[in-house]
Amino acid sequence: ASVGIKARHFNADGTPVANEFQVNTTGANQQYQPTITGLAGGGYVIAWASNVQDGSAYGVYFKQYNAAGTVVVAETRANTHTGSDQHQPVVTAFSDGSYIISWASASINTGDGSSFGITAQRYTSAGVASGSEFLINTYTTGDQQSPAITALADNSFVVTWHS
Repeated sequence: ASVGIKARHFNADGTPVANEFQVNTTGANQQYQPTITGLAGGGYVIAWASNVQDGSAYGVYFKQYNAAGTVVVAETRANTHTGSDQHQPVVTAFSDGSYIISWASASINTGDGSSFGITAQRYTSAGVASGSEFLINTYTTGDQQSPAITALADNSFVVTWHS
């Protein structure tokens, strides 16, 4: 059975703004591990892992919404490389409205040389990839998994993960 990603918007006092809604467009197989971040101007980005959608195993996908909850960037694959698994996505926003998505990616994709590595991709405020997907970790023995990321005041960022 398929598993989908749902979301629901609430006011600051906890009252619902709208009913829950379906995030992922593709419903085949399994979508899981949702993550969300707020953007400058009130919009938000939701990212998740989706099984077999990229033609291999798990891939990382995202959608961007404006402050009214309208989709402004349709369901898009974040990972460039599609061999084996990309999962455990995290997303954080920068003060200029751009954002970054990071995830664990099988070494077949990263050149990590061992098992899983941590990769990332930056996006403009319009949801356009900025530069190329890149490897975060330099230590490559065993798994690098469960990334977490935060943006700093100067629009730089720090990533942490389990090694």
